[in-house]
Amino acid sequence: MLQIILNNPQVGIAMFAMLILAISVHEMAHAWMAYRCGDDTAARLGRMTLNPVVHFDPMGFLFILMAPIGWGKPVPFNPLNLRDVQRDSMLIALAGPVSNLIQAVALAGVFRLFLYEPVADLILRLPSGESIFKAGILVSSYGVLINLALAFFNLIPLFPLDGEKILAGILPREQAYKLEEFRQYSVMIFFTLIGISFVFNVPIFGYYLQVVVDPIRKLLIGM
Repeated sequence: MLQIILNNPQVGIAMFAMLILAISVHEMAHAWMAYRCGDDTAARLGRMTLNPVVHFDPMGFLFILMAPIGWGKPVPFNPLNLRDVQRDSMLIALAGPVSNLIQAVALAGVFRLFLYEPVADLILRLPSGESIFKAGILVSSYGVLINLALAFFNLIPLFPLDGEKILAGILPREQAYKLEEFRQYSVMIFFTLIGISFVFNVPIFGYYLQVVVDPIRKLLIGM
């Protein structure tokens, strides 16, 4: 991200702003769902907010600067307060990626609205209309890309990503316990893949996101 900002400030700043917003909504969605499921731990910690400072995670922020993806501070919850631990833990984890998919669809609508000829003509007639038009197209298009990437990145079934908890909620209880026992190795696999990506310049997660995200992005924005 830092390299993008230095090479193309307009694109870099648009991507950075949308990524911070996407992560803030993602983490707030976790906190909101935990509250809905009966646990107010995150709410009492002030996590039901869009304030990015509250969701700041040093390692996640470092990845935002060094890579095209990152994450916020994990949202805590007390499983003892949940009505159904397995189901509600899954719902809390699922809320984050779902919030990003909703944002992607909404921003795709904004993108298409800017390209709708009557709206585009109206905007271009305004003072600084051309700048507003370009900014709207830039921010909304990259917002779609970033939210889709964040959603599907988090759906990877490796701890500490949401996908591992979602998978645990889908599996029968016995297999879910085995998956939890595998968690320490899951973390090692996750960070090993990140290490390989950086050391050998092989964007493993990038390839995965390109295959999954690109078709959906093109479907949403029509390009």
